[in-house]
Amino acid sequence: MQRNKNQSIYFFYIIFWLVWLLVQSFLSPYLEHSVTFHSSYDLIINFVLKGIIWVGLTFILWSSFKQKLQFTPQKIFNKHFSKEFWIFLAIFIIYLSANAYSVNPNFKFVSNPLSVNGGQIWGMVIGAGMFEELVFRAGFMNILLKKHSFWVTNIIQSLLFLAIHFPVYFITKMTSFDVVDNFATVIILGLVFGYVFYKTKNLWTTIILHAVWDSMMFFLFV
Repeated sequence: MQRNKNQSIYFFYIIFWLVWLLVQSFLSPYLEHSVTFHSSYDLIINFVLKGIIWVGLTFILWSSFKQKLQFTPQKIFNKHFSKEFWIFLAIFIIYLSANAYSVNPNFKFVSNPLSVNGGQIWGMVIGAGMFEELVFRAGFMNILLKKHSFWVTNIIQSLLFLAIHFPVYFITKMTSFDVVDNFATVIILGLVFGYVFYKTKNLWTTIILHAVWDSMMFFLFV
């Protein structure tokens, strides 16, 4: 029974992956080129679609594996901000700022993050920071911790986190170098987010770290 239950987690993930591939490959491009939604695509379509699918998945996971959660949903939103969180927050800010300066000493922030193009900030920062942490750290990792040790769980959830980015690679024109670079970045970030979540038992810490990384990437490099 235990074996079947854990296998169903991966089956659940496969279904989710296929649904997200369908949305990214067919539905989003269709809406993007629609006259009705074109001017508001970044602000509305990506954010709302991702919210519905990913938040919905989280609640289904919590409900389906209620007895298999390492940390209950009621307890993972707390005020525990451990030293690990503050250390990685400082590392993110220093690393991204230094990297941006080394690439372009005269870099400028995005002038209007709430414009149509700047509306991407909602999907990239809030969408990724909140929705992805709910699914992977509060969802899959939270369930797998009941079966595996922390490090095994952290590696598995990081690989699952990487795999969900594959649909983006399918529909965007990325060079081989960009793909490899993105692979490495996503794997490392997945391990960091998993580690901080495990140490703090507080999902707010990984949501903040994820949002800080994505927002600084957007503001400093776009």
